[in-house]
Amino acid sequence: MNLILITSALLLLGGLAAPLCRKRDSLAAAVGMTAGLLACVTGLAGALALLCGILPAATVKAGALSLSADALSALFLLPIFLAGIPAILHAKGYLAGHAGGRTGWFWLFFLWTLGAMVWVTLARTQGGFFVIFKGDKCKTHHPHHFPCHQKFHRRTGTCHPDHCAQSP
Repeated sequence: MNLILITSALLLLGGLAAPLCRKRDSLAAAVGMTAGLLACVTGLAGALALLCGILPAATVKAGALSLSADALSALFLLPIFLAGIPAILHAKGYLAGHAGGRTGWFWLFFLWTLGAMVWVTLARTQGGFFVIFKGDKCKTHHPHHFPCHQKFHRRTGTCHPDHCAQSP
């Protein structure tokens, strides 16, 4: 469970650190990628250790929030970490030329979304699941929120129904 908690801390702190690199997109990307990759590798090691029985199942309680890691949780954590690694590597190239000084915010939302997937997998109480799930819905890192895409939609007269209150 300690490796999974370290993973969560890396995702949380890496997400918080990336926007502090406001005007330096390359530094924000380096911070976000490093924290994300370290978190995924650490989480993968922890999930495999739980799955193989090397680490015992454990529960962490903090008030109404209860997180528990066992072999079944580890089985569901594996695809999160395995998909997270190529997603992180792909994001660097995908964002090249799109960010305009906002790369740090992308990494905040990206890493916290990964963290929310991990915590939802570990949540054992309804209250904890609700807080994690609703907190995840407050974020977005959809490419349509970049100004270059908004200009495209205004110019072409197209609008994605999930992102626009009304069509132009």
